[in-house]
Amino acid sequence: MVSLFTKDVHPSQSKSPTQTNQKKTIKRVYGYLFSDDKSVIHFVSQVMPLVALFQVADGLVGSCSGVLWGQGRQHLGTAFNLITYYVLALPLGIVLAFYWGHGLPGPSSSSHLCPLFLTCLLIPT
Repeated sequence: MVSLFTKDVHPSQSKSPTQTNQKKTIKRVYGYLFSDDKSVIHFVSQVMPLVALFQVADGLVGSCSGVLWGQGRQHLGTAFNLITYYVLALPLGIVLAFYWGHGLPGPSSSSHLCPLFLTCLLIPT
């Protein structure tokens, strides 16, 4: 089992390669919350960077949508949401999953990247 805690190191002390590797593998810890199966842990560790990116982009989308709501231009937010999720992300997820053979990470990555597309549309407005 992977430890959740690392030793505190004073900034003046140099970090050993093991401490650096512990920080890089923190994404593997979350897989143990769901299962002891190695394939589940590996899948969770692959998806965690996308989930983190999704959280940042989704926060920006919420802020931009709030600005549009305050300006009385809710119709733009609605149109952009429909375009990015149903015209871009859904077909991209299907192509990634079935035609390019990515399986479950295909639709997952396309739905996680969708807020980035949406942010690119909403920030200039």
